[in-house]
Amino acid sequence: MKSVLVLNLPFLINDDDEFNYVFERLKPIFETRIEENGFKVVQWTKSGWVYFFTKGPVLNPDDLKKYKISITKDDPDLEQVWERMGYKVVPQDNKDMLIGLESGMVSAIYLPAVMAASGQYFALAPHLLAPKLSPLVGGLVLSGKTWDQIPETFRQPMLEAAERHTAELNQEIDQLEEEAMKAMKEHGLVINYPSEKEMGLWREAAARAIESLVGRIIPADIYKMTMDFVREYRAKGNR
Repeated sequence: MKSVLVLNLPFLINDDDEFNYVFERLKPIFETRIEENGFKVVQWTKSGWVYFFTKGPVLNPDDLKKYKISITKDDPDLEQVWERMGYKVVPQDNKDMLIGLESGMVSAIYLPAVMAASGQYFALAPHLLAPKLSPLVGGLVLSGKTWDQIPETFRQPMLEAAERHTAELNQEIDQLEEEAMKAMKEHGLVINYPSEKEMGLWREAAARAIESLVGRIIPADIYKMTMDFVREYRAKGNR
């Protein structure tokens, strides 16, 4: 569902509080569009935050141009965006990332902290760019036909149970992410913190990438609504 991809845009959302504010307002819109395509969302999940992991230090967008970035295979639009911005990319399946790092085929990846720790990716790409890149959001989706086969009396209790489970799961993910970060730092992970000036360069680079994606991959109206909610949240004095 392309609308949900708006949450994966780099440096668009800063932290959990901002994500929760924006997502709660976008969720019914996402669900309506998914249902229009013949599916039913039973549960949403957030699997932590995605970070850049690299073989050497990265503080600004030009630093990243020294590395070969692993990106999702079979997504030519995303590949073109990276390349137009001047980056070297290697399309591959997730299962090949570790081999790519070991062989030198790739030297930069972006992953949730829990996956980077559990899969030992950080041992081969031991530098982390401190700012969060984006939240990783998924969900349990049923076909409309399967949903219709569930007796109506069970549907609402099922959704309520899924909602309770989501809250518990999100707490567990937050704890696992914290533990993963701690374990990686204890085993050699180097966290690189950009200056305010360097963060400005990242935001400019992200804006150029977003401009290439909105209207082509990300629906323009969804992007506008997302930015409206982000600005609304920040106008309340949040950062």
